[in-house]
Amino acid sequence: MSVSGSRLSLSREGRPTTPNVEINYEKLIALFTGAHSSELFDRHIGVVDRVCRVNSGGFAIRDLPYIEKILSFLLEKNIEGKADVFGDSLCKLLRTLSLPFVRRTATDEFKMFNNISSVVVNVSKVFNPNVPHAAQIAAAEMLACFASAHGQRPSVVDVLETEPVKWADGHPSPVPPGTAGSESTNMILDGPSPRQYHTNQRLLERSGAVANTVVNGFTPAMRGDNAELRLAIARALLTFSYNAENAVQIVDAGALDSLALALELDFKDPLVFVVVELMWNLFERRHAIDTMLQQDSTIRTICGVLTGVFKELMMQGYRIADKELRNEVCLLATMLAQEGSIAFILQQTGFLRMALAASTSPEFPSKDYELKPFCQTKESEDLELRRLVWGLVCRLCVHPVCLEDAVQGGFLDVLLMYIDVERQSSPHITKYARSQIHELQLQVFAILFEIVPGCPTAYSQRNGNEIVLNFIRSCPQGELTEAAVRHLLNSAGVKEFSTELGEAGGISLALELFCDEENPECVKQDAIAVLSSLCQEHEDNRQRFRKEGGLNALRSALITLKSVDHTLPSAFGVAVMEALWYCVVTNRRNLARFLAADGLDAVIDLLEACNPHLYPVILSCLADILENPKSHLFVHEWKSTLNPSINAAQLLLGIWRLEENARHMCDKSGIIANPTRPMTGSGERTEWIPNLGTAYTFQSPEKRNLMEKLKQVVTGDCIMAKIYSVFQNLGFKTLDYLSMKDKATLTTIEKFIKFKQGEVWLDIEEDFKKEGMRPTAPDRDRLASGIEKSESLANSLAATQEALFKSYYQSLETDNMVFYHNMSEMHKQEAESKVYKRNLSTLTMKERLEAKLKKEQMLKNSFKPALMVE
Repeated sequence: MSVSGSRLSLSREGRPTTPNVEINYEKLIALFTGAHSSELFDRHIGVVDRVCRVNSGGFAIRDLPYIEKILSFLLEKNIEGKADVFGDSLCKLLRTLSLPFVRRTATDEFKMFNNISSVVVNVSKVFNPNVPHAAQIAAAEMLACFASAHGQRPSVVDVLETEPVKWADGHPSPVPPGTAGSESTNMILDGPSPRQYHTNQRLLERSGAVANTVVNGFTPAMRGDNAELRLAIARALLTFSYNAENAVQIVDAGALDSLALALELDFKDPLVFVVVELMWNLFERRHAIDTMLQQDSTIRTICGVLTGVFKELMMQGYRIADKELRNEVCLLATMLAQEGSIAFILQQTGFLRMALAASTSPEFPSKDYELKPFCQTKESEDLELRRLVWGLVCRLCVHPVCLEDAVQGGFLDVLLMYIDVERQSSPHITKYARSQIHELQLQVFAILFEIVPGCPTAYSQRNGNEIVLNFIRSCPQGELTEAAVRHLLNSAGVKEFSTELGEAGGISLALELFCDEENPECVKQDAIAVLSSLCQEHEDNRQRFRKEGGLNALRSALITLKSVDHTLPSAFGVAVMEALWYCVVTNRRNLARFLAADGLDAVIDLLEACNPHLYPVILSCLADILENPKSHLFVHEWKSTLNPSINAAQLLLGIWRLEENARHMCDKSGIIANPTRPMTGSGERTEWIPNLGTAYTFQSPEKRNLMEKLKQVVTGDCIMAKIYSVFQNLGFKTLDYLSMKDKATLTTIEKFIKFKQGEVWLDIEEDFKKEGMRPTAPDRDRLASGIEKSESLANSLAATQEALFKSYYQSLETDNMVFYHNMSEMHKQEAESKVYKRNLSTLTMKERLEAKLKKEQMLKNSFKPALMVE
């Protein structure tokens, strides 16, 4: 990069520049505009040549305002019809502008962004029908070089999420903060850092040059016959489109119709390759598809030309470059197929029929299209085509008509063929390498996951469920097993498949996967979820679950869950509890066997040790289990293995008190603090369950989303309502063994429903006040009665709690007195035992002798020989 004061300098890329020659640009501009020199065209041309020669290493940023005036002068002369005189000079100036700009001081870029933006705008004005095509090509190349940061576009563009600094005029700057100094600015315009690329793209966005290029450049060029000009402008637009905001501007400027015209050319034309990649960039932005949805003619035109190009490539595209273009066109159609309406248009234009032919040939040749042999090889491009057309057909199947055509076209048959264990020796499959078959099978399960719920009858007719079960049985552990079980879980949710999967051994297979300790947790979780789906509302499958040993497997899983790390909630634990409800609780015989096997103890043990986010699902199952009176004894007899002094009722009361403390429902003495809204409490609710982010700061997005879903389920009202249900089924009058303190809390739980009803009346009254409505007299009386009854109940509860706590504290005081009395007696006896006491015996010597003889006789008689004989 040239620096003022040096005789010879290098650009940042090491490119030599000319010695610093001072040019008086003001005199040069005067030469162009002076009254006596404005017609001296030869001198004008010579001046432009000298300026370009002196700045052969790139124009200085601070000189850009003068260069802009020279550019405007040359452009004006060309538009006036003097292109034969000034055309070459304009091209030279544009080619010099294509070089990186040079800074003379450390802050040139920061202070003079407006200069750069203004030059870019004027370059885009070169796209004018009166300007020679050579100059327009040079302008397109200059914009392409600038947009790509002179070949420094990063391979993966990551938008900088930083706070922008300000321009000199107060507008937001594209430069991230902290880049105004010498070190950072080198990185922006002429360094290898991606910041240069982002900065140049944002300058284009702000300048409006993108729209000018589309409207005044590309659209007229597509109507013309200059192929070189079309290609140059298309390449410039392609470079613009890598930026999201510029891609939006390209679409808004109306480029889609012109791009459709380009696709009507011969597919071997270089412009088609550029346009396809450009459309790829545009379709990746949702804005392009949304724009097309508002223009039905544009959608149909683009779908039609894509169909035509794809058909030609399938029939004549035998070169590697042709196959790559063919695959990119297929990818464009896949992007469009995300919308159901566009999917139907692709079906109407015939794209679906060709995609089906490519999907099913040569296994099941299509009757509509005969696929060429060069499309059916095992080369990477043709394998990629197979995977792309499979994905495309899957996307198109979002529309019912497309799904029906796909099934009739053999799409389901070819998918099942690749996972059918009995057909793995087919030459159509064995031609691929094992790694390629592995990739295809993974995609098969992903596609079946999407389309099978929409065509259950066709899937059953082809024995799809049996094929999948056999595949899982024969498949070693790994990705394929995970994908297959995930698809099996999706199929188990289809009601039509419950009986079929149960009779085909789905229950036993799922239990085998669930009990295999070598399987990863995701497979075991999906397997237990399969059991839940199959047993839902299906008595025969619940019976199969019991006979296959499912009850013992479920109990073992509950015991194992208790011993795992509960720092974070477990989705696997939720799946196990769901299986407990669907497979056991809803079947009386299964529940009876589960209770007899101490299964309820395992549930309560898990409740004691689990993460609080699992409370709702465990409490729900517990409440439903307690609807069976035979289960009550197990709850009353349960004792904690961690603290044997705690019983099940005390465990539940402890969970209730956590929510009480979070809401400040009780005062320091333990009596409800807010008689008006007892369940709301007296203060803002605090968080009693630790934040999920405190355990592990860094989590994968999938795990973070799962944690957030679990967090949304757990609410205080949810937990309190479930605890009420548990005690309601257990019976509030059956807990006499609780202490007075526990009974005080129990009385609050017993009134939970009444208090919630009172809150409903209060909410209705507040809603009336907010809306300015006055209820009728009977309604007012009803509201007042409901609120008064709730407050009266709360006051009565407070009095009851006060009496219970008084009795509780009195019992504590009595117990303390007895304890201290016993302690003093014990110490007294210990002290007396240490003192020797003589002559305290009341027996005579004769009486003591008789006692001794009786003792010896007793010991002698206690050993009987007959008893010792074996």
